[in-house]
Amino acid sequence: MAALKVARRRRRSVIPWEAIGHVYLLHFDRPISRRHTCQHYLGWCTDLTARIWQHWLGRGSRLTRVAYQRGIGFTVARVWRGRRELELKLKARHESPRLCPICREHVPAQGYDELTPAQIEAKVALFLR
Repeated sequence: MAALKVARRRRRSVIPWEAIGHVYLLHFDRPISRRHTCQHYLGWCTDLTARIWQHWLGRGSRLTRVAYQRGIGFTVARVWRGRRELELKLKARHESPRLCPICREHVPAQGYDELTPAQIEAKVALFLR
C-alpha cells in the first residue's frame, strides 16, 4: 500500500494586524552558505522571548532552521517596538546589514521606538535560564 501524503498548511496568525509587538534583527555568526550569503533575519512577534527560543531550537523560520541544521549560531542584534507594518517597511528597505550594529556602527532607524541594549539583554536572558 502506498503511504498517504497529507499536505501541510501553514498556520495563519490569529494576531491582529494592529497588534504592537517586537521587530527583531538576528545576526548569524557566519553566512548561511557560499551561494546564499545571507547573514541576517528580520522578524516580528508579540512574545520576543518565546520567538527567540523557537529560533534557537531550530523551530523558527525556514532560514533560522537551516542555520540551526548547519550549526550556525546567531545574536539578537536589534529590537524595535512596533506593528507588523514596521517589519514590512524595514524588510522593503533591504538594509539589514546597515541596520545591524554588529556589521556597522550603530545607525538608528529614525522614527522607530527601539529597545536599548539593556532591554534586549533582559528579554533574551529570560530564555537562556
